[in-house]
Amino acid sequence: MKVRKWHKQTIVDRIQECHRRGVPVGLIWREDRKMTSSAAALFGSWRAALEAAGLESVRRRWSAECVLQELRDRYRLHGRAGIRQGTPLVAAANRYFGSLGGAMAAAGLPARPPRVLRRWDHATVLDALRDRQEQGLPLSTLRHDDAGLYVAAARYFGSWRKALAAIGVHVPPQRRLTHEQLLAELRAEYEPPGGQPRSLARLKRLRSPASSIFGSWESALKAAGLDHHIATRWSRQRIIACIRDYQREGRPLTSVWRSDKPLFRAGIRYFGNWQSALAAAGMPVKQRDRWSRDQVIGALQRTYSGNERLRDLEPALCGAIQRHFQSWTEALEAAGLEPPPHRWTRERIIARIQHNYVAGQSMLFSKQLPFAYTAKRHFGSWEAALGAAGLERVVRPRPPVRHWSAELVIAAVRDLCDQSPNHVGVDRIDYGLQGAARKHFGSWRAAMLAAGRTPGRRRWSREAVLDAIVERRQRGLPLSSVVFKDDPPLAGAATRLFGGWRQAVGAAESWSSPAVLTSVPSRSERNEDVA
Repeated sequence: MKVRKWHKQTIVDRIQECHRRGVPVGLIWREDRKMTSSAAALFGSWRAALEAAGLESVRRRWSAECVLQELRDRYRLHGRAGIRQGTPLVAAANRYFGSLGGAMAAAGLPARPPRVLRRWDHATVLDALRDRQEQGLPLSTLRHDDAGLYVAAARYFGSWRKALAAIGVHVPPQRRLTHEQLLAELRAEYEPPGGQPRSLARLKRLRSPASSIFGSWESALKAAGLDHHIATRWSRQRIIACIRDYQREGRPLTSVWRSDKPLFRAGIRYFGNWQSALAAAGMPVKQRDRWSRDQVIGALQRTYSGNERLRDLEPALCGAIQRHFQSWTEALEAAGLEPPPHRWTRERIIARIQHNYVAGQSMLFSKQLPFAYTAKRHFGSWEAALGAAGLERVVRPRPPVRHWSAELVIAAVRDLCDQSPNHVGVDRIDYGLQGAARKHFGSWRAAMLAAGRTPGRRRWSREAVLDAIVERRQRGLPLSSVVFKDDPPLAGAATRLFGGWRQAVGAAESWSSPAVLTSVPSRSERNEDVA
């Protein structure tokens, strides 16, 4: 059951329903988060909402005395370790005493001892390492367990391995790779198909010996014959050298954008464009052709066969198509070529609309999504697409759009006010006029003043509220909570004078004479009865 607007009674009903389904009291708030937030807003707290539903909250109700007693009990049983951060006890201590330290002081307990800065030397480092060894704690995790001791050991003994050797811990000697061993391990790591390394962690361990033997990681890969795994570090000189290598090997420079994309992108990044990169390398630069519309059509007719993708055409041709035509479809139509099957044209859209109509499908816009959006993009609107398909008669005519001006708004406001003697509620008769009045004058009241009419404010009494409710019943209007949206003044007056809309509707059912009013309890009387 979805509830659009929460009220106290609906929240109570939902809580009781969850309890009947067997949901624990402490977990009911998880069933519907919107209900929980609305309950806190309407009842003041979630605990109050549970009490209104006849349930008792399982959460502990803290007070200053409870906090102090709980702190003493936990400290007596577990010491300082029993008081952990992030618990309800610490949150209550912060709420009542400002901080956990203040609560500890109020309970007569010792506060947290101040942190002592350790001063290290050779002797203290050795003592700390031996103590850790005697306690059976692993020395391999010291870097994470006690970073201060680890740094001090490396500083005073030169390295962590020397510090371990000083306390008598045998450390196996570090493996020294030779030139041939390093090359063999590099080739073994890149052995799988595709040249992808098996273990990146293994490669990280090989970087240090590779740098010490060959001078750099790139040099080690080159020596192992793994040049294609090196990420190229581009520079202007390197780009020029690669371009000259292309010319010396006889490879075409016009297709570099397809065959060697990293070189092409680097040339554009360092020189601004590929033509400037070729000129910097001393290559003859061909002047860029100025494409005309006829040249674009001729190039399309020569190169496009309908099977390849449009993005695979020559970049210069693609750029010219974008300059001379609004879309690829328009360019292909101008060249007399059939667009790809997955591209919509106006003729294909018309044929699809006619096919759907013959098949008995609905011609409503909402029933043809997302095809209707495609037709709207090509024809401007769904109605225009239906008209192009010869289906004007199935288009539902839209009501005429009223175009309001300030003068028309003033004239319409005067006509409405003349129909209502007290000028109350006239803004809800024509919502289109109400929006136009707000647009031109800022508010409905300002529009009435501009029309020379004095805005009236209805003064509610208990009799007037009951008469309005009876009138709504006679007109067949709903008496549910929708009145808070349809007629806010009536709903507000009913809540103010009767304590709630339900009470006002109940009083209106027996409304026949002024004597009945005396039997309707007011809000203060009901509060006294509840107390």
